[in-house]
Amino acid sequence: GCASCWFSGTTTSSQDLLPAVLPDLYCGDQLVLLGRYLGTRPMTFSVSGRQGDTTQTHEFSFSPNKAEKSNGFVARLWASRKIADLIDLVRQMGADGAVSADDPKVKELTEEIVRLSTEFGILTEYTAFLAREDTDLSKAPALQATALQSLESRAMQVRTGISAVNQSLNMLNQKGQVQLNVRNNFLDQTMQSVNSNQIQQINDLAFYHKGNRWIDSRLVKDTSLQPDRTIIFGSDEYFALTETLARQNRQASLALNADVLLKVDNQIVLIKNESR
Repeated sequence: GCASCWFSGTTTSSQDLLPAVLPDLYCGDQLVLLGRYLGTRPMTFSVSGRQGDTTQTHEFSFSPNKAEKSNGFVARLWASRKIADLIDLVRQMGADGAVSADDPKVKELTEEIVRLSTEFGILTEYTAFLAREDTDLSKAPALQATALQSLESRAMQVRTGISAVNQSLNMLNQKGQVQLNVRNNFLDQTMQSVNSNQIQQINDLAFYHKGNRWIDSRLVKDTSLQPDRTIIFGSDEYFALTETLARQNRQASLALNADVLLKVDNQIVLIKNESR
């Protein structure tokens, strides 16, 4: 039957619920609902629906102070679906040819697609260039212009043939995603599966391979940043850092096979792995 949901609580707010309209559910179906939560007070999450002539309601209580880094993948799952929704809007706007890539709304959507893709390390066929070694991730206007060109020539203008089919399949897969696509797999315009090893998703963090190091996505927008500390693999400082990252469920960041530049407790740390 039909389902609906709502949040209740004091000084709380939910945003960008996905899917925005809940689908009909049938016996054995699974519903994954993702959204951003703003606030610090506990909340109650309620789902209600009709089954035959009766209405059923299920309530779940959550407290933000019990949030754990081990569930950091949820934010990336939300971001992936959000990006798919934004791409769908761009495709719809180009469907009848009345809206061009110069439209302020298209540019606004593109800016958000690039922002989320960069922050969460999520690639699509329109933003695959983010993983290239020669892409300067600190140049936001250039990134947006490249993405806009790709969205215009593909998402807005291609409506038929195999190149349209692959776009629809990518979007449907991303919109219905229930687990992480850690290799950033997607179908290209020839229906070939493509992925990238230049981006690594580790729990709630994403890393880009640039030069001889992996760079935390939170640091890629400013190339002038210098490390506050440099830590050598195998040193006492290294093992102390391991314990710190383990408490944050981010210890896998140390398994990357090159030097790593990451943000730890508001400090920029460069881990030198040359001695491995």
